[in-house]
Amino acid sequence: MRKSLFRLGPVLGPSGGLLEPLAHLTRWFLGGHVGSGQQFFSWIHIADLMRMFLCAIDRDDIAGVFNAVAPSPVTNAEFMRELRRALHRPWSPPVPAFAAKIGAWVMGTDATLALTGQRCTPTHFLESNLAFEFPNLREALANIFPNQ
Repeated sequence: MRKSLFRLGPVLGPSGGLLEPLAHLTRWFLGGHVGSGQQFFSWIHIADLMRMFLCAIDRDDIAGVFNAVAPSPVTNAEFMRELRRALHRPWSPPVPAFAAKIGAWVMGTDATLALTGQRCTPTHFLESNLAFEFPNLREALANIFPNQ
């Protein structure tokens, strides 16, 4: 039996998920980078994730363990800068690590999700010639927030 295992990066889409609280904070001018801002953020647009799933189902040569991320990871600082740009917000002050830990506790999540990062690329899917609809963060956010 052929098996495919996906390691998902943060999935970006128009409803719910990670972007909902980040967009809310950014709209309130609290969209600064977290900690040093240099931690990597390997994300993927929901449309490209669905394309990966379908590719794994349809193609017999797709088997194994895969990074389900876009081909262009960004730092936390770059991600927040692009989110502010998509939402038409100016510079925001950075969030110190201690404040991120307090905020994570209040939200019932883990601060290490924001304070650490992983730089991943979808090597197997790139080698399999999968065409990404949203390979760059700016394009992905423009699709998610078209009327902002």
